[in-house]
Amino acid sequence: MELLDLIADQIQDKPNHVRVEGHTDDRPIQTAVYPSNWELSSSRATAVVRYYVGNRAIPPDRISALGFGEYRPIMPNTSVENRARNRRVDVVILTMELTLTEPTSQLYYSQAKQ
Repeated sequence: MELLDLIADQIQDKPNHVRVEGHTDDRPIQTAVYPSNWELSSSRATAVVRYYVGNRAIPPDRISALGFGEYRPIMPNTSVENRARNRRVDVVILTMELTLTEPTSQLYYSQAKQ
């Protein structure tokens, strides 16, 4: 939470869209809640988005969640340590060029110009 709060301090007053990306290791999961790593990674990202919107007042139209499952590892899944590093959430601040391609940003900026 401490790290999430530090990141929130950096994104709070920026107009850029924020994309929260969830990831898993390559071990298959199959539970009632998480039938696959897609759901688990999406849930991780969504938990961060909910925290930012509910506790840090990040506007919900400026933030989105995305789950990549096991398909974007940062380390080979060859050890316990590497798998742990692949189970993560990335907070990505989009450039203004990309922010303007987000539907809510297009609406916001077109209204601001009027």
